[in-house]
Amino acid sequence: MAEKVVTRRSNGEKVRLELLAVNRQLSRVTISIPDYNSVFTFQPGPGFAVLAEDGRMVIDPAEKATDHVSGTVYREMAKWAWAILTAKREVA
Repeated sequence: MAEKVVTRRSNGEKVRLELLAVNRQLSRVTISIPDYNSVFTFQPGPGFAVLAEDGRMVIDPAEKATDHVSGTVYREMAKWAWAILTAKREVA
């Protein structure tokens, strides 16, 4: 699927985001941060995408994981999810 690089982490380190899934029926977007061993699922909120109630998951429980991210990384994920959730669909 799609990939995006966020460069505005507090220490200047680049963070790679991957789009894992889009579920239009449930209005959910799932984004992975492979380097953090974590997956985040967003849904529409009041005017913006918010983390779903069950939205934080570890990819591989046997590995170290970071499921709390910096504000800038979270905002980039939420903005990307919102852009996907609100995109117009073309029906052929």
